[in-house]
Amino acid sequence: MTARCDLHVHSKHSNRPPEWILRRLGSPESFMEPLEVYRRCKRRGMRFVTLSDHDEIGGALEIAHLPDTFVSCEVTAEFPEDGCQIHCLVWGIDEARHRMIQELRTNLYALRDYLFDHDIAHAVAHPLYRVNDRLTLEHFEKLLVLFKRFEGRNGIHDGRSNQTVEAIAAQLTPEVLFDLAERHRIDPRDPEPWVKRLTGGSDDHGGIYCATTWTETPEAATVGAFLELLRRGDHSPGGAAGSALRLTRSLYAIAWEDVRRRFPGSWRRRSPFERLLRRLARGGDGATVIALPRPGGLGRGGGRGEGGAATPEPDRRALAAASDATGAALRRMLYGGARAMRRGDPGAALGALSALGPAIAAAAPYLSALFAQYKDAPLVRAAAERFAPEAGERPPRAAWLCDGIDGGPAGRVLEAAAAVTRWREVVVLTCDDALAPASLAVRRFEPVVRLPLAGPELPPLPLPPALDVLGDLEGGGYGEVVVSAPGPMGLLGAAAARLLGLPLTCIYDPALPRLAREATGSPRIQDLAEDLVRWFCGLADRVLVHPLDRLSAEQRLGAASLEIARQAA
Repeated sequence: MTARCDLHVHSKHSNRPPEWILRRLGSPESFMEPLEVYRRCKRRGMRFVTLSDHDEIGGALEIAHLPDTFVSCEVTAEFPEDGCQIHCLVWGIDEARHRMIQELRTNLYALRDYLFDHDIAHAVAHPLYRVNDRLTLEHFEKLLVLFKRFEGRNGIHDGRSNQTVEAIAAQLTPEVLFDLAERHRIDPRDPEPWVKRLTGGSDDHGGIYCATTWTETPEAATVGAFLELLRRGDHSPGGAAGSALRLTRSLYAIAWEDVRRRFPGSWRRRSPFERLLRRLARGGDGATVIALPRPGGLGRGGGRGEGGAATPEPDRRALAAASDATGAALRRMLYGGARAMRRGDPGAALGALSALGPAIAAAAPYLSALFAQYKDAPLVRAAAERFAPEAGERPPRAAWLCDGIDGGPAGRVLEAAAAVTRWREVVVLTCDDALAPASLAVRRFEPVVRLPLAGPELPPLPLPPALDVLGDLEGGGYGEVVVSAPGPMGLLGAAAARLLGLPLTCIYDPALPRLAREATGSPRIQDLAEDLVRWFCGLADRVLVHPLDRLSAEQRLGAASLEIARQAA
């Protein structure tokens, strides 16, 4: 028998949201009643229940009279030398100790000594998350010396961060730890400071995921026995790790609850905006989702509607519903604007922009979640390279986002490049339905709309479903993004690479400006295409170029880009 407890969960008493979208909306961080959190945790198999609100124990005190509860807090602590903030979970405290902790939290070193001296169970929460964007590798090194316990499984934050923390904890040695202690002049105080213990918690704010991530100990009959097991380090994390999809659905749930409380029932019942938020918060209301590939394996199905196995997972249903709503809003805007322009009514054309409201409402939480999840990717990689190199290795799998896969120059360069790079697999992400080279795996997406181009000989340009493509890139186990032209898919790929912290490779195609002139008959368009190609290649971390095109690359991209191009070629 074992005992479980979600050691990191929030209620309405946490009221300082870190996500920019909630701050912009003026929404609180959580609407969950403490009693409801208790009930859900118990229903989901938690032997003990606690609340860890930010610098606040009011919620925990509300349920302190109930069986199997104890008072906890997520403390915002600071390095006194530069104000860098971290979150520290403390468990089994009372009001007097909470007041003392709040007095000491501006000095992390003094706080650690207080917790150590009074034998208070504690752990660093999501240790690679930059709370106020100041956390560096040097700060993380200090945390390794200062603390024994770290949250190794957080139910909201990115799974790669969790995996990195777990790998570092498993590989620390006495030599490494004492070297850090001497370098930073910190006394570890623990007799075996290189032995780290990991905890788990859902970090749930929206009420959806509480008790889906937990800390497990041997059987404990009482709260006191459970806390003693925590202090002894006889515990391990369990349950689900975090992801951008989990954070997105939490944001939908909080936004929907905020709308429900702010606006009267009659307006709310008539509002399509409220119905959209409700559907997203509830996980898509039964929408069918095509399964995305998991890291390490290739799903042959398309992003929306081609092959693949359907899954009832609410998180992915919510993303599918958001993508549907975004696509529908974009189509209404484009078609409405086009009709208005044909009627010679520019005012109505501008009014068609109002259709973007649902698109913004559906897409903004996911984009906010991606930013929150991956803004710390450089720090996670740096920590892995420093302490657990294998945890920081990128998958040898590249995603090539392109608008056409007709085996043109870019395709030939890509196939040649795959032989001299570390890619073992290249997956094409496209809205094109042309036949692809047999050597490339393809994931096709149904376009939101096909935009007509100037000239009847040119095929319509497909506008990709951005959320579906981002979802595939985020969950597909890719280690690099490749783009080949500044079309809709190429621009989306460049933006996605920056958002997800992935390296971006651009395939240089010298024929694009010439093709632009042939299609339009305009030298001015050719010059603009030249500038666009130069700008687009400048976004990349490296440029791939065919050896025969090096001279053209030197002329158009400049010496710095050419050096990268030569290395890649």
